Amino acid sequence: MDSCKDIATLRTIEPTKDGQFIMVISYYSDWLTNGGKPSGGGPFVALMNDKTSPDDNGEYIVTKGGHRWHRVAEQLLPVDFGCTPGGTKDCTQHMRAYLKASANKTVVFQNGPWRVSGTLDFTLVKRIMSDDSGRFKINPKNFDGDYALIMGDPTDKPNSGRSSRLVIDGDLVVDCDSRDTELNGVYIKGQWFVGGHIRVSGFNGTGINMDSVWDSTFERLSVERCGNVKKWALEIGSSGDTFNATHINSIQCEQAYHRGIFINNNVRNMFDNIHAERLIVLTEDDGTTGLASGLKYQNHSIIIGNSTINQVFMDAALDDSTTGQKPGVTTKLSVNIGTDRAEIRNFNASGAVCSTSYGTKSVFSSCRFGSWYIAAPASHMTLAEPEIDDLLMVERDVTIINPTVEKLDFRYNAQNVKIIKGELKDISLSSNILGNITFYDTKITGKVNGTKVASNGYMPVTFNNCIFTGTFAGAYQSTAIVNGGHIATAALVSGASVQFYNVTFDSFSCTGNISFISRGCQAKTVSGWKNPNHTFPVYPAGTLNERIGKAGSGNGILYVNADGTPNGWKMVVTMP
Repeated sequence: MDSCKDIATLRTIEPTKDGQFIMVISYYSDWLTNGGKPSGGGPFVALMNDKTSPDDNGEYIVTKGGHRWHRVAEQLLPVDFGCTPGGTKDCTQHMRAYLKASANKTVVFQNGPWRVSGTLDFTLVKRIMSDDSGRFKINPKNFDGDYALIMGDPTDKPNSGRSSRLVIDGDLVVDCDSRDTELNGVYIKGQWFVGGHIRVSGFNGTGINMDSVWDSTFERLSVERCGNVKKWALEIGSSGDTFNATHINSIQCEQAYHRGIFINNNVRNMFDNIHAERLIVLTEDDGTTGLASGLKYQNHSIIIGNSTINQVFMDAALDDSTTGQKPGVTTKLSVNIGTDRAEIRNFNASGAVCSTSYGTKSVFSSCRFGSWYIAAPASHMTLAEPEIDDLLMVERDVTIINPTVEKLDFRYNAQNVKIIKGELKDISLSSNILGNITFYDTKITGKVNGTKVASNGYMPVTFNNCIFTGTFAGAYQSTAIVNGGHIATAALVSGASVQFYNVTFDSFSCTGNISFISRGCQAKTVSGWKNPNHTFPVYPAGTLNERIGKAGSGNGILYVNADGTPNGWKMVVTMP
């Protein structure tokens, strides 16, 4: 078999017969002087009857006489097209030729790394085989394109320009040299992906953008030190359709710059693990409006429908561990979450302020936040085992099961809220409510300050078999019902309008205007018990009121309101 030293020489050799073989030593002839080894060579065969195949600088080489040499290889490699491994020499044009020649085939990127300065299009490739040794290295300055790698056309409509049935074997790694210039990492759009690991780091822009992906699986998506005040480090959604029927085992979003994870227009998906550690908050006013928390910035946004997220961890840091700089302004994360007929489990973001104002008929289980603000139109939500370090504020149609909450408050027009078991510290109602707010078997260790007045057709705030280890004070003209349970200290303020039924007290006292009633209650010490003497509320005729504490001879024990007026109380039973 004849041989030649490099591809440039092969282009000058005219074959003499069809099927003639020649061995090329290396793609470039300077391998020896550069201290390397031959690569990109191999056997070629002459195809004398081929008059149309273009010279692609790798698989087909066309001579000056118009003859074709065809590379004999079961698997094409980047070096076959002149790509130089090592991460220093720009391989962009050679890599583009490799990808074009590999349409509907497999590409292999091991034994790199590979430096590129323009977008590489993987849309028509069917399988990518890669590992950490074959990472792509990017200089963002004067980069040709908006993304380093694309699988699908980001400029086309959601249902056009799509990749299909692409398999990613191993770990596809893309590193940006610096964040000095804005650039995006990897864009993915299509269906039936079977994805391994994708790792993107160091982009001052979106690290990974998964746009309108359907019916796919991915093992792990990882971005680090990506994002900025305007662009999300990791975006999973759709620019005009949906992201649907896809399973992602693991998501990592490490040291995102201000904007971390954005999940939107998601239906029928499964996310097993989301790890978003050490996000760097760059400003407390990025132009965000409309959050239930009232914050003017947001760092993560997750909106899902008919989907499940099994585990999440999020926190923030002030410093970039890579550069040693400290660009962060606060470690208080702002997280926006919305779920429609969906479920989120085991969400730990104890330093975060969470906002929820979208969705219905969804379940949050074992979630921990610094604060959590839930506002309409979000409704029919179930919070199971929530742990809130500071404030939980809810509005309507929420069931809270076994919570651990420092402060519980209710938004304007709050209604249809159930709290079942759990432990709360302080309860307050800072705004007027509609009503139907009920506590069941709940332990309250702090103060209950003001329960407001329920609107017509709604029940007052009601406590059923609850334990109050702190002080129950009520508030002027605030109504509540307490059924059963125990109150350590009831020190009712003037005009507190509470109905107590079958409650035990360690200490009971009241001052000023009397607006409460009691039935079947017991207290170790009592001070100031009287019949209601205030104009609010006006208890209807037939209402019974029973004394708490010791009654002297001739004192009333049981009273009835005879005519539905403030002064209509009559003794029914007296102490002999």
